[in-house]
Amino acid sequence: MCAAAEARRFKRPPMGPWRPPARSAVRAPAPPTPSHPRLHDPLKKCKEHWRDARLDHFSWSAPEVPGAATFKQRYYTCDKHWRRDGPIWFYAGNEADVLLYLNHTGLMFENARDFGALLVFAEHRYYGRSKPFGADTRKHMGWLTAEQAMADYAELLTEIKADLDAPDAPVIVFGGSYGGMLAAWFRMKYPHIVDGAIAASAPIWNFYGEVRAGASGAGRGWRRVVHAH
Repeated sequence: MCAAAEARRFKRPPMGPWRPPARSAVRAPAPPTPSHPRLHDPLKKCKEHWRDARLDHFSWSAPEVPGAATFKQRYYTCDKHWRRDGPIWFYAGNEADVLLYLNHTGLMFENARDFGALLVFAEHRYYGRSKPFGADTRKHMGWLTAEQAMADYAELLTEIKADLDAPDAPVIVFGGSYGGMLAAWFRMKYPHIVDGAIAASAPIWNFYGEVRAGASGAGRGWRRVVHAH
């Protein structure tokens, strides 16, 4: 056989345009269902409440504004998963409307079912709708202190335990940033009311005369605080 005939014999057929391989008709398995369903509008799971909070917890003198001995303080309770023997998880509201924290504190909602916990979100005095003097609040800022806020929370928890007839329910306080500072201080100042605190990003040691943020030895100062308490 001549070389030309041999070449024609083994000549490859013309190739068409490239096409990707056909996809399998079998679908990939669905991802596993999370143990805790996604939260949808936590506010729907909670109830709004109001209480009369004392303006000044530490003075016997009359307030400088007549009739301002108390103010309306707002808080929310979420009892969907609460059991009679369960704990009270208390969010120490900080410098904003309490709904901001209620809608962005997934840790409490995600674990409430496993612990049978009652969730409570308290609004910090002078913020949100818990303003002692309404439109004139900025003219009367003398009662806007962490000490007054913690006293509000101490009385609120005492009232809630009495209403639930659950005097022995353990209380865990949650908070972040300034709210985390309140949570830690609350546990330290009111150990007969608070059994524990989860304080996130809480610079409780970062004050003038203590340990400067980022300063050399700040870690040693933090360890002293942890070991002391």
